[in-house]
Amino acid sequence: MGTMRRLALFFFGLSGVISLAALSLPWVGPWTREATLMLSQDWYFTTVAVATVIAFAGLLFEFLRALFTPSPLKSVLVCKTTGDEVTVSTAAISSQAAHIVEQDGAYSADKVSVSVKSPSKVRVFVRVRPAHPVDVTLEGPLLHDRLMRGLSQICGSSIERIKLEFVEPSSYDPSLDDLIASSNLDMTGQSSSISLPTSTIDVTDLADVTDVDDAPSSSVDATEDASDDSAEQEEEPTSSDITVPMPSDITVSVPLPKDSASSDASDESEK
Repeated sequence: MGTMRRLALFFFGLSGVISLAALSLPWVGPWTREATLMLSQDWYFTTVAVATVIAFAGLLFEFLRALFTPSPLKSVLVCKTTGDEVTVSTAAISSQAAHIVEQDGAYSADKVSVSVKSPSKVRVFVRVRPAHPVDVTLEGPLLHDRLMRGLSQICGSSIERIKLEFVEPSSYDPSLDDLIASSNLDMTGQSSSISLPTSTIDVTDLADVTDVDDAPSSSVDATEDASDDSAEQEEEPTSSDITVPMPSDITVSVPLPKDSASSDASDESEK
């Protein structure tokens, strides 16, 4: 319904209610005397008169429309041959449209309406219910073209307009969620972190690495003398617990500190 038609019906209905109430109250109801006195007021009489004229004009229009409006056409003129006519009924067009929509089982036609504006102009409306969720932007034009080709076989060039309305699907396919999840995993898998190869050096055998300075190999004493001060009594970290991640092609040399006891022993051996 258009805006102008809705507005006209609103004023027609409102005017009919006002005029009917104003003209009935002086005769029927508990306020007959008051309603009769109100008619002597100029503003009240003018309002009732305008409402009555609008209501009368609307009733007259509807009466003339009922008399002279032709009945809706039930068939469409397809062609003429040697003075005869070939027509197709609107029921046949509706059945053909529903068959085209439902032929592959992916859709069902909930409602099909066919309106004939003139003997050679047809408008078709189909309410489509998919069996599963579909991409309407892709499937809609394809279904429209299929309907246009199929209906042209029985109506020729009489098809003026085809309107499709997609409603909620009959069932939900959970495989669509799996498809979306797999696509998201493919996208995130490309940005996964790359781990570089590292080598771990254990510092347990540091005596083998001290060949760079030509120093003699010596053993590391892990205990400290009890006579040292409190600052020197701090325990050194155990060498077996230290791992250094380094590339495999780099050699690290760690010079070992010499204890006072080991240096005295080496001096005595030299003497």
